[in-house]
Amino acid sequence: METIGPFTKPDLLAALDLQHEKFVFLLDTAAQLGARPTLARELAKGGRRDLVASTHELITEYCLATGQLPVYMAQPWYQFARLLRNAVVHYRGEYVSRWPEALRRQGITELRWRHLVLRDHIGEVVPLANADAVALWAEQRAFAEQELH
Repeated sequence: METIGPFTKPDLLAALDLQHEKFVFLLDTAAQLGARPTLARELAKGGRRDLVASTHELITEYCLATGQLPVYMAQPWYQFARLLRNAVVHYRGEYVSRWPEALRRQGITELRWRHLVLRDHIGEVVPLANADAVALWAEQRAFAEQELH
């Protein structure tokens, strides 16, 4: 992801909205590839990966720049979003590739968000659907809009 440098909250929200718009565009494009189902699935998977990763990275960058990282990290879904971001960025975007040692030391071996569960099982498939990626984006965007300054 390209670093956008110092930016304001409206810039953050606009960047998050652009990520969602890009995801919708990719899904629409994938839907038009009926004769090429493998390519359509890969395009949708890439869109999910990018939406999850970019959303987390944009918010993290903004929070670092504005001294609000502890506010982000205090969200009940933060660790889930962080681990999901790591899972979708590494190993073809579909496996838990590494469990944070800090979570292991705390005895945390699974993270839950809605119906999804990430476990301390290296190689476990991450069952992320398009609707899940959009729902997590929506929760993170609402947080950015309502909780950050």
